[in-house]
Amino acid sequence: MATKYFGYFRSCLVSLSQPTSQFLQQAGKDGLYALSQTLLHDKINWKVTHGLNREQMTARYAKMFPNAQYPADFQTALAYGAGVVAEEMIKKAQSLDAAKLKQAALDLNDKMVTITGEYKIDNTGKQFKNEFAIMQNMPKGPEVIYPPAVATAKGVYPAPAFNAR
Repeated sequence: MATKYFGYFRSCLVSLSQPTSQFLQQAGKDGLYALSQTLLHDKINWKVTHGLNREQMTARYAKMFPNAQYPADFQTALAYGAGVVAEEMIKKAQSLDAAKLKQAALDLNDKMVTITGEYKIDNTGKQFKNEFAIMQNMPKGPEVIYPPAVATAKGVYPAPAFNAR
């Protein structure tokens, strides 16, 4: 890793998406304690109240798209979760009228958990839940360290220096 090569050490390394197994294998111990974010990983398992859970959705995706170049990813989960929310809004509103759909969306606040997490919006549609999970590469593999509802481990911060890993 460049930070180690140039003798540069920060207290943590952050990736914008979940590192692949290829990254973890190539980085070795230098990849330990790196942080990343994602919505779909085998260890992120929300207590889903609406729609399919992670295991069900990924199995259905693989069955529907057996020749897909890539397996389901966080974007697949986002799209599926949005579809679940839209379905619930339409059922609640019993209409496609914009004002009724908006009210239905607001009425669903704190009453749904989809594959990507808890649902809550404000009057403008801004989301306050449905947070990306924070993963950290631990010695035995990636673990979810945030949010608490799906965490599988406590985060390590600051990360040990490269020569201490």
